[in-house]
Amino acid sequence: MGALKTFKLDDNRELRIYQDEDPLNPLVDFDHVGEFFHWHRRYDIAGMIKISGPDDMPEMGADEKRLPLYMYDHSGVRISTGPFPCAWDSGQAGFVRAVPSAEDAGTPELEEVLKAEVRTLDYYISGNVYRYEVVKKVPCGSCGHVAEEDESGVGSYFGELFDITKQIWDEVCPGKEFPDG
Repeated sequence: MGALKTFKLDDNRELRIYQDEDPLNPLVDFDHVGEFFHWHRRYDIAGMIKISGPDDMPEMGADEKRLPLYMYDHSGVRISTGPFPCAWDSGQAGFVRAVPSAEDAGTPELEEVLKAEVRTLDYYISGNVYRYEVVKKVPCGSCGHVAEEDESGVGSYFGELFDITKQIWDEVCPGKEFPDG
């Protein structure tokens, strides 16, 4: 797949942003607080625990924080902790839960951590994961052919393309103004 965004950095270098076609799975490759359960019959997501339905959910502990997982399935899949406006193509498909440690018990931040983990998983499922390469163009002194050399690159940036593009720009070009447009 070609670059989604390309920025000329100087005379012979470019920053290219691509969709990451082999991103890390946030439920398998990262540490996370939430334990994800789902009962959708057509999907199996690595790292989620498949159960037969809401009645198959483990009993809720006294200090446990539990949020619903809603799924929207129409020309792509999205998940959220809140319902989607289209009842025809969406509905509750699971839960995310966390059992806080003694020092975390009762903290409101735990709910925000779970929501952030669901957002990251949503980006993963929906393909909103990006990578970048900085490419140096090296012209041949005798024939004029321009070869490209990869200088650096990183993947598994989860989020909306504009936000991730700006984040990557700030990492690659610290102190330089982001070129809008």
